[in-house]
Amino acid sequence: MAAVRANVKAVEIKIEKDGIRAQVVRVLRQAIIAGDFLPGQRLVEADLCAALEISRPSLREALRHLESERLVQFIPNRGCFVAKLAWEDAEQIYQTRILLEPEVAALASDHADKESIQALGEALNQFHQGMSSSDKLLEVSASTHFYQIIADMAGNAVIKDILEGLNARINVLRARSMSHPARSKHSFQELTAIHDAIARHDAAAARAAARVHIENACAAAKAAMQATQ
Repeated sequence: MAAVRANVKAVEIKIEKDGIRAQVVRVLRQAIIAGDFLPGQRLVEADLCAALEISRPSLREALRHLESERLVQFIPNRGCFVAKLAWEDAEQIYQTRILLEPEVAALASDHADKESIQALGEALNQFHQGMSSSDKLLEVSASTHFYQIIADMAGNAVIKDILEGLNARINVLRARSMSHPARSKHSFQELTAIHDAIARHDAAAARAAARVHIENACAAAKAAMQATQ
């Protein structure tokens, strides 16, 4: 019985620890996406621990998770740095998206039900709120949620896993593309077109609208990245 109690306690501690790590991962990920931490910037552990009021082991676990998302990189004998995303890498991500996401949108249009279409509309409204208040993080999170709903509707777990593996870097690119003048307004119009096509169960229109959206996002991200070089 004592061993059982010890095991239960260990599970409780692990859950609490994982909760802290998840919060730290979320805060640091948002800071990187928002540009508060710049590409190539060194993340000083002592400073982050003091600012976030966490232990060094908790911070390192969070940083290792962000490393798996390729948002940070550890350089031997130098420390942890915000990863630099070269245009060549970004272009490959957009190439992957344009191969997969239009088909996901088409599949979603075939399987969409009333509840999922309503959820998609709510995500679109969130994006509009972010656009109206110039809240880029809200725009990025709403876009992510929008595409997650579509992926759930599509029902293809393999494609969903592939896209989720790219999500963190996709969000960095979304933030870059949203920095381009008028991109938010155009993006809202494009997402609306995707939403409307799915709501009509029009697979061809959903596929075409998703492709247009990714092509335009790619062009905006490229312009923004070239402007900062």
